[in-house]
Amino acid sequence: MTDEDARRLRWLDAFGALIGNTDRHQYNILFFTEEGIPRLAPAFDQVSMLYAPTADGQVPPRVFTVPNVTSDTLDVWDDARNAARQFWVRGSEDARLSDDVRAICGINAQLLARNSHDIALAESSPGRTPITRSDAVHNGD
Repeated sequence: MTDEDARRLRWLDAFGALIGNTDRHQYNILFFTEEGIPRLAPAFDQVSMLYAPTADGQVPPRVFTVPNVTSDTLDVWDDARNAARQFWVRGSEDARLSDDVRAICGINAQLLARNSHDIALAESSPGRTPITRSDAVHNGD
C-alpha cells in the first residue's frame, strides 16, 4: 500500500468515527491492484449508523460523543473533523430529513465546531466528561 493510501485509510477511519459510523469494519475497505500495487478503492458505506433503527424498527435515543483522536489518526484529524462537521451541517439543512434528524445534525455540527484544541485537552484528561448533545444545547454553543 502506498503512503497516500495509508493516509486516506486513516482519514476514512477518523471521518467515520466523527460521523457516528459505528459499523466500520474490514469489509468496508477494498483495494484494486494497479501494476501489482494495491490501491485503496473509493470510499463506500460511510453512513452514520449511530442513529439507525434497530431490527424491530425502533429508533432508540442515542447521544453522539466526540471521539478521541488517536496516534493513528492525529495527522488527519483536523481535516476529517472539518469534513465531518460539513456532513452534519449539510444534514441540518437538508429538507428531506425530519425536523428531529435535522436538529440532531445541527447539534452534532456544533459539537465538532468547538475549539479543537479545547477538545483535545479535555479528551486527554483522565476522568474526562464526554461532550454530549445536551451540553451543546444548554451551553448555547
